[in-house]
Amino acid sequence: MENQKQSIKSLILLYGTILAVITILISVVKYAMGNHLERNVWESVFGIALMIALTVYPIMLLKKEITDF
Repeated sequence: MENQKQSIKSLILLYGTILAVITILISVVKYAMGNHLERNVWESVFGIALMIALTVYPIMLLKKEITDF
């Protein structure tokens, strides 16, 4: 059971960090281009899709790891 908790923690940290880095990079690029105050539809859709993907994928990995036991 302790091994699973460590696995969950490592997945949360890894994919949370990936999401944070990508979000920060997008924000820095927008700021450098001078349109940091504008919000387009494609940016919202991309942000939501990225958040969903980086939440669902680790859950699927964890489920696969648990069922392989």
